[in-house]
Amino acid sequence: MNDSTPRTPSQPKKGTDSPVNIINVSGGLQSTTLALLSITGTLDRADAGIFADTGWEKKDTYTNIEMLIDYGKQHDFPIHVCRGKGNIRDQALNPEYDFIHMPVFSVTASGKRGMTKRQCTDHYKIRPIRKALREIYGKNATFVQWIGISTDEALRMRQADVKYITNRYPLIELGWSRADCAEWLQKNGFGVPSKSSCIGCPFHSNETWLALNEEERADAIEVDESIRNLYQHKTKRIEPKKTNKGQIEIFDLETLDAKHDNPDYGELKSDMKLHLHQSGEPLADFFAAKPAAQKQLFPDEQHICTGDCFL
Repeated sequence: MNDSTPRTPSQPKKGTDSPVNIINVSGGLQSTTLALLSITGTLDRADAGIFADTGWEKKDTYTNIEMLIDYGKQHDFPIHVCRGKGNIRDQALNPEYDFIHMPVFSVTASGKRGMTKRQCTDHYKIRPIRKALREIYGKNATFVQWIGISTDEALRMRQADVKYITNRYPLIELGWSRADCAEWLQKNGFGVPSKSSCIGCPFHSNETWLALNEEERADAIEVDESIRNLYQHKTKRIEPKKTNKGQIEIFDLETLDAKHDNPDYGELKSDMKLHLHQSGEPLADFFAAKPAAQKQLFPDEQHICTGDCFL
């Protein structure tokens, strides 16, 4: 960071039909920085923030969100909280479902490894936020969504797939990295939060798994063990690109390219076991061994999600 004082990015002009400026707040480092930059007037002022609660966020994330909501109230800056249908943890453990929203890892008796399709971001982040914005601001409103992606994660930037939302990346405009965000928070008397994410997110790096507290570890282990019992008997044939209820979509990890795109889809077999940890081993065994230095399929979460988690 060349200057401790941020440069103010350009802002759409206000008017009767001006878009509503909304900050996506996840409770992590970058989105916290972005919200506080706007609330304190260091950046131009957004209209509000919004937090999509999956129901299974880390304790640190909820604590940080509560701080932001309280700080926002003190400065007349609302932070809305929205939720999807239910709790992502409860959905994963519901025997009435034949699918799981989280992208869990699969291993067959022969050792063939795969992964289920990621549906959690769409069901528990994107859709709830859009539904809430429509309810709060009206069906004819348009929005500029401020997303806290920094320069070291710029590959995650993209535009929204709906016409009424335009994505904006103020940290990129400022030229700020995660380190710059942490520096600004510390200089201004704020704590530096950890990455936000669900407790049992299968995209955790080993470092992130090991950073969970004992209660969170026990919770994740319970879910990890439960999904093997709940889903092992599901034996439906999976057709590519279909994710209807009653189907689990699996792709072969051996065909996964560098961008995690265009996988081959296959069949969920009766001998297939599902896991939260990318090693394909029980999470309890991972915590017992603490193999922090082992090779990881996804060593860094920033390459996975599209700007709605880990910020």
